[in-house]
Order: sequence, then structure tokens, then C-alpha cells
Amino acid sequence: HPVTTISVRFTIGQTNNGIEPCIDELGIWPSEGERANLATRKALIKSVTSSGNFRGSPKHKLAHINDGKFGNDHSWISNTKNTGWIEFTFKQPQRIERVTWGRDKNGKYKDRTPTTYYIEVKNEKGEWIEVASSASRKPRVIEGKNGSTLFALDHLDSEKKSIARKFIQDLDEKKKVLANLNSKPR
Repeated sequence: HPVTTISVRFTIGQTNNGIEPCIDELGIWPSEGERANLATRKALIKSVTSSGNFRGSPKHKLAHINDGKFGNDHSWISNTKNTGWIEFTFKQPQRIERVTWGRDKNGKYKDRTPTTYYIEVKNEKGEWIEVASSASRKPRVIEGKNGSTLFALDHLDSEKKSIARKFIQDLDEKKKVLANLNSKPR
């Protein structure tokens, strides 16, 4: 649902490997008019701030979060393990429809990927309102060989991965039983 806001904040609570999170590019998209990424339109942006920035590498700067360039060499990394936030403040309120983000659009790196996060907008009263989070994100599901179901589990800790693998194994066994029942004459 489109919202009108002066600020957008992306807050990371956990990464897939417990180290500082990395964001390749953050996009903020309008709900009407020209469908250009508002985050890259410098004339609309009052400020871009963060919880803190990784030091020691020219590749990972806050300025890269909305430079329109993709890949690890043009990304932002937090200075805190597992957590961090990025906040965009506009000069004037904007009506937005969605926020997009990625770890490495070029697909070379998968470490430092946020697995727990939430996106907030600031309402006219100056209050932060959560509009999306990792909790509402659908898991990536892929159909594997022999009709098995493959799930991306890299965002889970080892205990939860083990539990998830058991559920997936049970699901695949039940699919086989169902297929066998459906193949028998009635």
C-alpha cells in the first residue's frame, strides 16, 4: 500500500553469517508519476545517514547505498556485527510504493546478507511506522530433481537448519506417498 513519508529507514537485526551487514543498493520507489528510484534522485534527498560505516575499505561507503551502481565494489557495510540501519530523509514528503534492496546484484557475494530486517517510514506526526519486514518475506522455494522441494536455509542457524531439513524430508516423503496413491486405479 502506498504511503506518504518524509523518511525511510531500513534496520538490520541479523545477517546470514553474523558479521557486518552489506547492502549493494537501496531503492525507494514512487507510487505515481515517473517510476524512477527516488533514492538516486539527489535533488529530492535531504540526507542519508547510517548507524555507522565500515572503515578501511574504499569499496564500502555510505555514498554507495544510492549511487545507482551495483556490485560489491559499490556497497555499504555497517560497522557493527549483525546489525545496522540506513535512513533516507527527503526534502519534501514523498508518496512511495515499495522499497527494494540487495546484497550483491551481480551475484558474486552471498556473505553479510541481512536475514532479519524491517523497513519503517516516518508519518506526519514524526512517528516511525513499520511497513515491511523479513517476517513477511516469502521464503525462496525451488523445485529440485525428482520433484523434491529445495528451500534456501542459509539465513537460519544450525539448529533451525536441522529442524527445517527434517520437515522438508518429511514433506518430500509425503509427496511420494500421495503421488503413489494418485497413480493407483480407483
